[in-house]
Amino acid sequence: MNEFLRLLRYAAPYRGQLTVALLAMVLYAAGSALLVYLLKPILDKVLIAQQQVSQVAILLLVAYFLKGLGGYVSGYLMTQVGQRVVMDLRNQLFGHILGQSAAFFSRRT
Repeated sequence: MNEFLRLLRYAAPYRGQLTVALLAMVLYAAGSALLVYLLKPILDKVLIAQQQVSQVAILLLVAYFLKGLGGYVSGYLMTQVGQRVVMDLRNQLFGHILGQSAAFFSRRT
């Protein structure tokens, strides 16, 4: 757990992007919940009674749009933050290695 918290500090500069990614995940969840909510009207009104076809179709499109947008934005931002954290870690390690003395490099080949 301690290592996780240490790594989490490197993500602190990207809090804004992580917050937007979290909101996009909520949007994805809302789209998924809307799809589940639409199952009853689809089965009861659209397939059996042939009523409200256009309304349910529009809601289906909205639900899939929300899912797609939320999935894309959250995936993109989480990947971007992950890559930037790795880059920050590599840059810090590289700077640390370059800051070593000549004696350090003569002792370790």
